[in-house]
Order: sequence, then C-alpha cells, then structure tokens
Amino acid sequence: MKRTCSVIATTALLAIATHAGAQDPTPQPLGIGDPAPKIEVSKVVKGKLPASLDDGKVQVVEFWATWCGPCRTTMPHLTELQAKYKDQGVDVIGIAVWQREPTPQDRIQAVTSFLESDGWPEKTAYTLAVDEDNKMADRYMRASSQNGIPTAFIVGPEGMIEWIGHPMSMDEPLAKVVAGDWDRAAAKAEFDRAVAWERTRMELDKKMMERYTQQDWDGMLEVMKRMQAEAPKDEVLGLQMQEYRVLSAFANRPDQAKALGNRIYAEHSGDVMAMNQLAWMIATDRDASDPDLPLALKCAEAGVKASESKDPNMLDTLATVQWEMGDHAAAIKTEKTALGLLDPDDRMYPEFEAKISEWEIESSQKR
Repeated sequence: MKRTCSVIATTALLAIATHAGAQDPTPQPLGIGDPAPKIEVSKVVKGKLPASLDDGKVQVVEFWATWCGPCRTTMPHLTELQAKYKDQGVDVIGIAVWQREPTPQDRIQAVTSFLESDGWPEKTAYTLAVDEDNKMADRYMRASSQNGIPTAFIVGPEGMIEWIGHPMSMDEPLAKVVAGDWDRAAAKAEFDRAVAWERTRMELDKKMMERYTQQDWDGMLEVMKRMQAEAPKDEVLGLQMQEYRVLSAFANRPDQAKALGNRIYAEHSGDVMAMNQLAWMIATDRDASDPDLPLALKCAEAGVKASESKDPNMLDTLATVQWEMGDHAAAIKTEKTALGLLDPDDRMYPEFEAKISEWEIESSQKR
C-alpha cells in the first residue's frame, strides 16, 4: 500500500504552509498536458538543476519533506530510477516543501542536515533542493490539487506534464515516457477524473461532517451513499467500511450494519486487507453497542485462509476476535502462532509478546 503525508488535513500543517511563505492566492491550474512551471528554488542542496524543463530530456520533479515518513521510504527508489535512466538523460529532482522550521535559513539547514546524516547521502543520489517559500508547492502541488506528499511529476522532452502521482507508482509511466510510447491523452482523461472526484469528495466530506455534528444519521448515510455512487471503484470498499461503522457505532442500526457487513464479506472474502480491517473494526470498536462478533470471526477466518496462515497481522486480528468472543485458549494459541511468524527485531514483536502475557495472566485469574 502506498502511503502519503497529508498537507491539508490538519490545521497545524496548514499553519506550516502559511508560515513558510505567503501562498499564491490563484495558482495557475496545472494538469497533464500543461507546460511544467519553471523550477525556482532558494537552495540546491545536492546535484544540479537543468537549465530548463523543455530541453529534450525527461525530468522527474518530486515533492517531499523531512518530517514525512512515506517520503523517506520512497527516496531510495528514486535513487534507483535515477541510476537506471542516467544514460538516457533522465533527471530526478526532489524538492523539499512545507518544512516546519520558522525561518528560511532554518528550513534550509534542516534539509541539509537531514541529507548529510544516517546514510542519506547514499540513499539520495539525485538532485535535491529546498522550496523554502513554497513557491514550487503552489505552482505544482496546489495548482494540480495534490494534497499529499510524496508526489511526483513526470515532465516530457517538450516540457509538458505527462504524469502526476505517487513515486512508487511511477515506474511504468516513466518507462513509457522515456521510450516515447506514452498515451498522454488517456493519462489526462484519467487524471482529470481523479481530480474531479477529489473535489467532489472534499465537498461531500464537509457535508458529512456537518451531519455528524448534528447527529443527523439519515442525512449522513445519504451523503455516504452518494459518495459510493460517485467514487472510483477502488475507493468504494473504504467508503463502505465507513458506512458500516456509522451504522454500528453511531446510528445504532445493527440490522443494517449486519446486512452491509455480510455484503462486504461476500464480495471481498478473498481480500486479506479487507477482511482484516472489517474484523478488527468490529472486535475493537468500543462505540458499538452490539458488535457483530460472529461476522468478525467469519471475516478473520477468511483472511487467515486467504493469507495461507502466513500473515502475522491477520492472525493477530483472529486472536483478538477469539478473545472478545470468550475463547481465550484459542486466542492465546493463535497469538503465539502470529508471534512465531515475526522476526524478534520486528517492531510488532514486543506488542504481540505483551498481549500474550497479558492474556495468560487474565486467563489464569479466571480459572
């Protein structure tokens, strides 16, 4: 799963963007097929910027921040792409945006210090710069309605934007742009649909929160149904999960929740992530007055089966459901199986170990 850091979801991050520099109130809209804005940054920390973006070469312009974990995860992959396409004239350019430091000098120093530490010089073998006043963030990110980092823009030989998206999804489009096989028209149509949906989603999210504040569950569920009808296919399941929680935890409609949960199970029982999410939500949601634990068990068992009992997180979810249903012996046994699949250095190992210890103590006290 590709992760991003949201840059508009919280008031705090909005404050960061505003504090870092005055935003352009009306950035020129930017989409696939449009000329790439000129790169103007305050500091190039590493490498060299191209003289222009229409020099007959393919450029990758990527936005990141030192505080963004998904950005750091992506950076070695950008290094691999730079090495792969070096002899074909491709330049990868990473631009740090939305830094939290109070002054331009502090923001530049933070990025410089980060890139000089902990092996990052080797992990970032491409051009890196600092957008300390967020001019580039305005002209690229805001202008194209991109709300999360890391985000990459592929710029073709003629200086036109060819693709916009998460850097970990960039391999295929980059290869096609370099080879001259890229279908810009198809990419533009897909991107425009995604941007239109994002705007619609933000409007509907606002309406949904208004209904939630008013505890207008009928109105909230009505908005959710509209969102599911208009959303891209790959987002519908997540919206159904949200609807399930509203039905079970807030609207107190267990029958409707049960019907929706069984529909999700019927359509996605082979999807480990979906089964894990639904089972875990049911078993751990303390707002639900009548949790459907039999459905949670059915989903957890389906997820374990689909993962061939090799996913420790899925087994942990099954163990949690078993514990909540009162089958403590089975829960402890399942959790030990999950623990056995983890390396002792895994960050989840102490958590699973502590859960087993806690359960064994509680179980012995009830005998």
